Amino acid sequence: MRWIPYAEEKQARYDSPQAELDERGLVRQGNAAYAAGLGLLMALWGIELMTKLIAEAVKEGKKLRESQAAEADKARAKSVAAAGPVGK
Repeated sequence: MRWIPYAEEKQARYDSPQAELDERGLVRQGNAAYAAGLGLLMALWGIELMTKLIAEAVKEGKKLRESQAAEADKARAKSVAAAGPVGK
């Protein structure tokens, strides 16, 4: 769900009440404020979650590159050892 547009819609509803603020109008306005706050909280949680997932992916990518570099170094060393001394 797209939480930021949802929160903006609810905030707009809160900012411009449709009717006079009798008891029912106040309840509606309170519900709109609650919904806007919840939407912002969910958006923030989603951003935090995405940040954590991206950080984990970067860490895993770094580990993979290091592992691949180590394997390439081993293969190079093996190839050099198999070729023997140069110039003989």
